[in-house]
Amino acid sequence: MLIFLGVLAAGAALVFGVPAYTISSYFKHRPLPPDWSIEKIQRSLGRWTLGLTLLAVTMLIPLVLLLFRANVFGWRWPFSFLNILAFHYFLALLSILAIAKVRQRIRVLGQLSPSASSSPSPAVIVAAVSTVLAWALGIGTVAFGGFFTAMAGMGWGRPLRINGKTVRPKLKRGDDWAQGERANAASLDADTKKALEALWLHDAKKEHASVPAFSRLGWQLAGIGAPPELLRDVHLAAIQEITHARKCFAMAASFGEAALSPEPIPEVFDDRCGYKDRPVIGIAVDSLIDGCLLEGFNADTAAESALPCKDRASLRLIKQIASEESSHAELAWRIVAFCLTQEPRPAAEALSKAASGIDALDRPTAASSQVRPLVAKADAQALRDFGRLPDEEFDALWRRRVDATQRRLVDLLKPLPSTRTTPALLSR
Repeated sequence: MLIFLGVLAAGAALVFGVPAYTISSYFKHRPLPPDWSIEKIQRSLGRWTLGLTLLAVTMLIPLVLLLFRANVFGWRWPFSFLNILAFHYFLALLSILAIAKVRQRIRVLGQLSPSASSSPSPAVIVAAVSTVLAWALGIGTVAFGGFFTAMAGMGWGRPLRINGKTVRPKLKRGDDWAQGERANAASLDADTKKALEALWLHDAKKEHASVPAFSRLGWQLAGIGAPPELLRDVHLAAIQEITHARKCFAMAASFGEAALSPEPIPEVFDDRCGYKDRPVIGIAVDSLIDGCLLEGFNADTAAESALPCKDRASLRLIKQIASEESSHAELAWRIVAFCLTQEPRPAAEALSKAASGIDALDRPTAASSQVRPLVAKADAQALRDFGRLPDEEFDALWRRRVDATQRRLVDLLKPLPSTRTTPALLSR
């Protein structure tokens, strides 16, 4: 961690320090036009100080939006990491330019009028301090969002979110969860085996985390008076996720030297759900995002991955996952519909707002950041033969799933004419 922080600090010093030194040196030796009066310099100083303050405020926009959207999406990064990084870097360069201009005018003003104070005015100090704070908060926001974006994998199953953070189990040696059919990996090279083991373990951890996610959903639904059919099917989904997890761990063991199993997840004891106020709204929105959208997308990717798969054991498991994840997405739609019967107008407005924002969500990736280097070394055709497609092939599936989710929600809300549906959804 210390090495990582050191590299990060060195990189920040390079990308910010070099432009700052260059711009500052340029304006330090560049004189102002000789016909500028003291009054004109003071007016220019005021304008640049105001501009610096506005830049600082602008740099806080991603943080404000992130906090604003947390009540809808949870702590999920709703923007492209690279876009936000470029946004902050551009504004930082403008801020450096503004600071250099302000310093230049203060220095010239002191030279022209010894009676005028050449020290920074309170407005300049406030602008400079706010800029530094904005940089720090902006970089922190980018790092926060980038961390969760990089750690997100596709996998299968409903995500387990505890206090706004996606949680998955760590692994240990053991075969108690590795129960299922094994693939025939005899013809594969070592790098491809490592990649397939890592990919299946990535999925297995997510399938395992889905078990407590569905179990928690069951008692949440009981808390809002859900009918027995929903409670039954939610618990059936949890049982199916147990089967998925066991088979994924077994499949991973086909390619590894030893079977692995999940460690305990103590974070579940810290769960506060976030549903103290308006639980119906929270359950409805989470079901739309985590169930209708993400589990629907998981089913799409599994079905697509099954098409080129030649290994019979892998094919049977992927098809099972595709079918049952699709049923979990349908279950989520039923939960959304039930929530609309409980609090029609508030639920409809919250769902419409959430659906209008899913265009901005980053697509879940086919592998975590730790797995991608292993995938890069593997035989691409062999990965296809075992039901693993390149991540970029899922772009079109994600766009279709987002569009289908938004369209279906519009249809679901049509019988509720008194609710306000987001215009972006109505145009679909």
